[in-house]
Amino acid sequence: DPSQCRLRAGSAPVHAVAGLPACFDIEFFDALGEGVAMEPIELETVLKTAEACAIRTGGSKGVKTPERTHLLLTAHEDGSGLPERRCRASVSVEAAGDYMLHVLMQPNHQPLLGSPIMLHVSPAAPSAAHTVLEATPAERRLLAGQRRTFTIRTRDAWGNNCNRGGAKIALRVPEVVHCAVADLENGLY
Repeated sequence: DPSQCRLRAGSAPVHAVAGLPACFDIEFFDALGEGVAMEPIELETVLKTAEACAIRTGGSKGVKTPERTHLLLTAHEDGSGLPERRCRASVSVEAAGDYMLHVLMQPNHQPLLGSPIMLHVSPAAPSAAHTVLEATPAERRLLAGQRRTFTIRTRDAWGNNCNRGGAKIALRVPEVVHCAVADLENGLY
């Protein structure tokens, strides 16, 4: 009975890193308030950005946000051998942003108590394959004695703009060129 099942995530957002699981608990009860095992229960999830739009805003090349996402359930084992009414739920989202995760019970699509929950997904660690040099072709050409400033934008493996510093940036340049990298502490260098 969805009116008796509860999400246990608290009032604060559940925090996750892009591509890694965000975890929260679900407790399953029938209409009489008795605990029921999770195996025969069918759940559905609907994921919406905090702005309730399907495309994430905030500038990571329009990373597509799934409207539905897979919810993995794992039983809590208490050692009693009885069906466990609590389970650990985990969901993984690749697009960084703020979301509302709706957990619904099939077949009537009724929300569980505590649904939706707030989900905050941060960018993952920078990926060299997705990090970009932001400069026009003209800015990439340099005459002897000129100085140039370039911006390097770090992105994670899913194309999200990184929003904190600390990445190890290494540049390969000829010996006669001198360069320095400044960490702006916001994913830009």
